[in-house]
Amino acid sequence: MNLVNSAAQALNRPKLSGLPLYVLIDPYLGDVRDDGYNLAQITDIEVLHRVRCNAWDGRKVFHAPMKNPVISAYRLPYVVHIEENDYGVLDELVQMAINEHQSALNFTTYQRYRVGTIIETWMDPLDLMRRLEMMWSYHRPVEGARYLRIGDRRVFEAITHLFTPERLARWLGPIAHWHVLAREFRWLSVRGDDENWYADSGHGWRRAVDTTRVLEGASLQFDGLQRRRMRDLEAVARALLDWQRANRALSIDTYHLAWSAVAAAGDHGLVEQSDKAEFAYHWMRAHDCAPPGSHHRNTTSSNSGFGSFGTD
Repeated sequence: MNLVNSAAQALNRPKLSGLPLYVLIDPYLGDVRDDGYNLAQITDIEVLHRVRCNAWDGRKVFHAPMKNPVISAYRLPYVVHIEENDYGVLDELVQMAINEHQSALNFTTYQRYRVGTIIETWMDPLDLMRRLEMMWSYHRPVEGARYLRIGDRRVFEAITHLFTPERLARWLGPIAHWHVLAREFRWLSVRGDDENWYADSGHGWRRAVDTTRVLEGASLQFDGLQRRRMRDLEAVARALLDWQRANRALSIDTYHLAWSAVAAAGDHGLVEQSDKAEFAYHWMRAHDCAPPGSHHRNTTSSNSGFGSFGTD
C-alpha cells in the first residue's frame, strides 16, 4: 500500500449530503485550539465554552450538558458547527487528521487522534450533544459508568467491527451520517436511522419528529467477547500501526487477525499492552497466509462484515 498516495486521496472531503455539519473534537490528550489557556484549570463549563468559542474565532461550539461527566469536562468531546461558506476550516481539520496518522506512521510524535470525525444531522445541536453524551457513556455490570472514547476515530472504527450495520444505525439514531477518517486514509461513512426520526416540515428543511426520543437507542451494550475486544484495543491499535509501517495492506481480515493475535498474547501470559502489541505483530505475520478458520481462536464477532477498520 502506498501511504503517500493514500494520504493524498484523503485530502478530498467525504461525500456530504448537504445537512448541517459538525466536526467532532476529541481533546482527551490535548485540544486542537486552546487560545493559550490551560484548560485543565477551568472547572466552570461556561468559562470553558467561552474560551473555546474564542479559540475557534467565534464559530459556534457546543458541549454536552455534563451534569455528571464520566471524566473531567475539559477532556470530553465537543463539536464545532461548520457553516456552508466556511469549508476552509473543514479542509484544515481534514489535513490535521491526515497529519496525525502520518506522524504516527513515521514515528515522529506521540499518537494523538483529536480530529477526523465529521457529523451530519438535522438535530438541534444541544440535542445532538445530549445524544453524544449518552453514546460515550456506557455501563459495565460491576464497574458502573465508563467512558467510551468515540471522539477518537480509531475507537469508532473498532465499534463498526463489533456491531451490525442495523445496530449501528440505531445507535446513531437521528445522526444521519458519521464520517470518520480510517487508518488507510479513506473515509468510512456510517448511516444513522434518521429516516425514522425526521419528517418533512413543508418548508424545505427537516426537523426532529419527537425531541423526547433524543436518547433512544444511544447506549451500546457489549457482550463478553465485545468487552474483551474493547479492552484489547490499545494493543490492537499498536499492532495495526506496526503492520502499516511495514507497508502491509489493511483489510477487514487484518483487523480480526489482530484481535486473534492479541488474544494469543494474553494466552502466553503477556499483560502489558506494549508487550501484547509486539507479540501480536509477529504473530500476525506468521499467520497472515493461514486459511480462514485456522487462526489461534475464533475471531467471528457480531459484526456483519461492515467493510471498515478501527481501534480504541
